[in-house]
Amino acid sequence: MRSIQSIGIVGAGRMGGTLALACAQAGISATVHSHRPQEVVRHQLRARLENRAEAKESTIDGLLRSICVTSSFTAFGNVDLAIECVPEDMSIKAVTLAALNQHCSESAVLASNTSSLSIGKLAMLSGRPDRFVGLHFFNPADVMSLVEIAVLPETSPDIAEAVSCFVRALGKEPIVVPDSPGFVVNRLLFAMICEAMRVFAAGVATAEQIDRAMKLGTNTTTGPLALADAIGLDTCQAILRNLALGLGDRYSPPEFLAAMVASGKIGRKAGVGFYTY
Repeated sequence: MRSIQSIGIVGAGRMGGTLALACAQAGISATVHSHRPQEVVRHQLRARLENRAEAKESTIDGLLRSICVTSSFTAFGNVDLAIECVPEDMSIKAVTLAALNQHCSESAVLASNTSSLSIGKLAMLSGRPDRFVGLHFFNPADVMSLVEIAVLPETSPDIAEAVSCFVRALGKEPIVVPDSPGFVVNRLLFAMICEAMRVFAAGVATAEQIDRAMKLGTNTTTGPLALADAIGLDTCQAILRNLALGLGDRYSPPEFLAAMVASGKIGRKAGVGFYTY
């Protein structure tokens, strides 16, 4: 297929928004679908850019001009690649993929940024399994350098190569993996996060002690519970439940996590989780 020049992104949360910025920084136009008002989304994008020490107003304005924010899927008619970045819920993704299949051109490739759901099931829901890939960016997408590309047996080599070239054009490193729960990174990462939660629940150590021990003992920059707060404990719960379905009970979220999520203590975005922000 031809090279990927225009991108459609569904969802303007932290992942979708930072992915749009990554595209803009690489000179690739992005159309972002959001149910929130356009001015709210643009304000959040501008705020993220303004937080950078090297930010210049002219540069910020230029980047934002290459991002179109819309509430209509009809704007996706000419994109080469459409990526859904909606919550880790199969029913929400099913509705989104049906809309993309309806409004994107027949030549467009559809992709999911899922980190834990089955790419094979999502591909079937998309209506075009031969033109579907998993495209797992890491949060925040404008900073993190790795992208996992999950392909299926029916994925044509030219599509896999075109998507890999797009990832490289963003200045990122792609690794191509098969459809497997959690792919590589989250299968390893959430095993650690889940066990850190169990250590906390058992009273072996406090959150601060667990994170400090892992930072000093393994030379990581962030401890597992602080990282869980940054990801969002609601998102962690959803990912762990999905991983447990495919990989077994060792990924089942601890019971106390459901209570934290139900009470709104979901991490940094809520101001409280394992830590208070």
